[in-house]
Amino acid sequence: MNQLFPTYASEVGFNPIVGSLMVSAASLSDIFLNPFVGKTCDKLGAIKATVAWTGVSILSFLLLIIGGSNETVSIIAAGVNDVMFAIVGTAMPMLLLSLFGSRDFGRIYSIVCSAGYVVGAFGMPVMMKVYGMAGSFQGVFIFCIACNLMIAAFAIVSGFLNKAAEK
Repeated sequence: MNQLFPTYASEVGFNPIVGSLMVSAASLSDIFLNPFVGKTCDKLGAIKATVAWTGVSILSFLLLIIGGSNETVSIIAAGVNDVMFAIVGTAMPMLLLSLFGSRDFGRIYSIVCSAGYVVGAFGMPVMMKVYGMAGSFQGVFIFCIACNLMIAAFAIVSGFLNKAAEK
């Protein structure tokens, strides 16, 4: 999403500097979100924390939908939206470790990261296609909410499957 914030700001009629402030807010938030995501993983467990923080990501998209007419709300929402980077950087390794243990963790983690990079390589074109079809970023944000719901569902299902496998 960070790459799309300048385009989003332009599309809703904000001054171009607002788009750059949105990117800066996301980058600054990353500094603070990573430790919070890690602490939450330690307290709640990686699966529950991933689901909870994915809910925060959904909230950021709702703020972006609502904040389309307010620069301050959009900048704050962009900062909150960076939570997905913290989930990928902090919660995902902890999630994989909780599901698969330390045996072969390096191999499993590298495969998941590689798959993530392949999917991520098509993120921008897909989101811009959604934008083109919807005619606004509202469609992109709804698409991203749907993706977040799938991420949360996958985390929950993986937890259930892991518990079933342990029995």
